Formats: sequence, structure tokens, C-alpha cells
Amino acid sequence: MTLFVIVGIVFVAFVVLVYFLAFQKPSIEKEVAEITSLEDELVALEDYVQDCSDARLLTGMNTFGRQFALLDAERPYSIYGPPLFYADGEKNVPELSSVQKEIETLIEEEVSDCVQAYPLTVADSLDVGRTSVRLEFEEETTAIVSVDATLLFENKSISLIDDITSVQNGSIKNYLAVADLFVADYIKNNGTFCISCFVAYNEKYGVTFSIIPVGEEQLVIMNDPNYLVEGIPYEFRFGVENIA
Repeated sequence: MTLFVIVGIVFVAFVVLVYFLAFQKPSIEKEVAEITSLEDELVALEDYVQDCSDARLLTGMNTFGRQFALLDAERPYSIYGPPLFYADGEKNVPELSSVQKEIETLIEEEVSDCVQAYPLTVADSLDVGRTSVRLEFEEETTAIVSVDATLLFENKSISLIDDITSVQNGSIKNYLAVADLFVADYIKNNGTFCISCFVAYNEKYGVTFSIIPVGEEQLVIMNDPNYLVEGIPYEFRFGVENIA
């Protein structure tokens, strides 16, 4: 009797296993189908480029805000720390156009490198040409990314056509505008911080400020609570020299 019970249990288990595998078969075939078409690989490549662009725009925004390392190294501050927007008696807030060009160049280079590393599945090779980026500034910062990339398989080729759009809801344009106002008010008030100005900046741009003395300078940290990066308000940092 015990032997028959054991055989019965094994048989039932076998039937359940076969049924389970048969039930799973369509989904496995679907996964294979997704990577056997050159057209489907183009869709995967588009998603990959989108992820690259999104990540690189965020990198550019963070670098811009925390250390301004994208700017010209010949400016009168270390590229490894926040810039001095007021130094040697002069206001040194950079133009929006110069910041735009530097961040566009950063994203172009990094997206191009990212696409070069795309893991091929169906295609024999990926021909990557020029990558171009155009930043637009309003209430958000938008990167329009165009990648010249073609997937090749035997005697067939297929290329990316549509531009990729990445958006961060922080506004580089607004941050520079507030910094320019801050430095102008700082000079106007002979190195004292205008509390009513802080209120006005917050009402118009939604930003808050903290000031940290650093030797003969003041580190100004602008926070944007409306733009969270990993749950933390975005920071835009710059320095001003103390006015004697």
C-alpha cells in the first residue's frame, strides 16, 4: 500500500510539473520573440537612449548646481568647488548661454559614450554617428537629444529617427536669474543680506536660502523645494566675497 501511495504522489507531482511548464511556455516564447526582430531591437535602443539622456541631464543639473564644474576653468575660482559670483569687487554671474553650451556638450559626450556601449541582441553591429543636444529653458529644463545610430543585421539596416526629450522640473534659467539678483542686492547693501529680498525671491521663484561663512567668503546655498532629487530639494551653490 505504501508503495502505491508513493507512486501516486510522484505521478501527481509529474502531472503538475508538466502542466506548469506548458502554462509557462507561451510567455517564454514571447520573451524570445521580443529579441528576434530588428524592429523590436530598435524600440529597445530607443528606450536605452531615453534612459541615457534622462540620466545625463540629471547629472548635468547636479554638477551645475553643486560645483559649477562645467564652466570655463579660466574663471577666477576653482572648478572643484562653487564659483565666486562676487569677487575682487566685481559681479561674475555667468551668462545663461555659456552654461547652456557647456551642459549641452557634457550631455552630447556622455550620451554618445552610453550609446556606444549598447548591448546588441539581434543586430550584428551598431553604427553610431553624431549626437547633438539642444537645451530649452522655461519653468523646466528640457534636453532635446538627436542620435545618429543605425542597427545593422546581414543586408538590413534600421536607424533611430525621432529625437529623445528629457525633462527636469528645475529651471537653470531661474536659478541664474535669482543668483544675479542676489549678488546685485548683496553689493547694493554693502555685504549685508537683505531679508526682504529673500522673501521676494521665494515668492517669485519658490526658492529658499542658507548662508554659511567660509573663511573670507560666504557660501550661498539656494534650495528649490519644488524640484526634488532623490527626495531632497535641489541645491544651487555659489560664493560671494565678504565686503569690508
